Amino acid sequence: MISDDYFFDIAPSPSQPTVLYGLQPRGAGTGSIESLDSYIVRLAKAHVVAARSLLDNVLSKELGGTPYRSAWSNCRAAAWAALGGTGELGRHWVTILERLTGRSDIRGMTVGWMDKVIASHGLIDPPGRYCPECIKNDVAGASEPFNRLLWRIKLVTACPLHGVTLRRRHCLNAEHSKINNFMRALSAGYCSTCGQVLYRCDPSSTARASKEELWIASQLSELLAFGSKGGELEREALVTGIKELAELVSEGHPVTLAKRSGLAKSIVVTFLNKRHTRISMSAVLALCGSTGCNVLSLLAGAPVIGEPVAISLPKKEAQKQIDYRRGEALLKEAISRAGAGLSMEAIAREIGARSSRSLRKAFPDLCAQLGHIHRSRQATLREERIQATVVECERMLALLAEQQLRPTLRNLEKVTGKRPTSDSPLAKAFFERRQSPRPPANNADPDKANRGRLCTKA
Repeated sequence: MISDDYFFDIAPSPSQPTVLYGLQPRGAGTGSIESLDSYIVRLAKAHVVAARSLLDNVLSKELGGTPYRSAWSNCRAAAWAALGGTGELGRHWVTILERLTGRSDIRGMTVGWMDKVIASHGLIDPPGRYCPECIKNDVAGASEPFNRLLWRIKLVTACPLHGVTLRRRHCLNAEHSKINNFMRALSAGYCSTCGQVLYRCDPSSTARASKEELWIASQLSELLAFGSKGGELEREALVTGIKELAELVSEGHPVTLAKRSGLAKSIVVTFLNKRHTRISMSAVLALCGSTGCNVLSLLAGAPVIGEPVAISLPKKEAQKQIDYRRGEALLKEAISRAGAGLSMEAIAREIGARSSRSLRKAFPDLCAQLGHIHRSRQATLREERIQATVVECERMLALLAEQQLRPTLRNLEKVTGKRPTSDSPLAKAFFERRQSPRPPANNADPDKANRGRLCTKA
């Protein structure tokens, strides 16, 4: 029997009424603490609205006139991925939710409490990974599945509870029908493509995790449990912890400790000597793995030494050498073809540059000329599309007049078998070119027919 907590898990009523329900976070106080994106989806379900509606109409409006409102409006995918991070946008979401729900533990569902010590770059992975065993246990326990914050940490590739590697949502159903449902796409336990429960559309077997993967997952799970209980990290404590760790394993030399951990000495030395710098989570794991130190104890300033673990962390790829000579040749070729060739972004990728900014700095005149050609070509193509739309609209109006039908979208659907949306270019041109008055139906009063005519803006 499914308990009431499957649908509602609301905290006791606060002294003051709140705008949104104060749902209790799942897995609070443990390493399986719920992620903020999963909490927002459950909050939307409790209010019987789509998550997009809750975000657009309630939460994002609380951002007011700040630049983060425009960041949410212009790129929802990136803003949604940043919900659990340590950036300014994530902190704004936490503040808004705490005010609207009356809860004070929302921050524990993010890694924002690490922002004084841990660098945010490369820390959070977009939603999409899951542990199949955790999802099955949620359903078997008669509770709604939820996404864990641990699954969002990019360095975590395994589940410390079940010893299996995390899987990414991947639909293998050949006969699926795409579901445009924002809530279902982000709900744990449901395939975002075909809607299968428990991801049954992906029958691939789950692999066992290695010892190194389980060590990283267990260390970060313990760290998230500390944060979900209201814990805070202080930079001074980590500086003290690194110095004490150097005393224990490298006779007090941080440079030797960095070399033993496979890190550049500048990473450790810069963090110790410059007050406003932060260190990456991968560097902390490298320090702890090479010495067998517990991560939480190091961050607290009292390192506890254990058995070393050989871990291999992803390294930053070396930047490719930019071939400017080939870039100049490709720019001239694109100009000679009147903009029908490669774009500046495509040329930048071809020569190994990260963006077209390098091209604009190296060849400002050629890039300005190619940009002018591209803009002129786009304007010409836009005019051609407009003219084709006008011709199609005139043809449809003539067809309706021939059959003595009123120029409405419903009659257009009867004649052509398709109905354009009201905000499409074809529908706008259709509204602008409708003849007045409409032809009356047979044996009908012309005055009565004209009284019901749809009024549109000019």
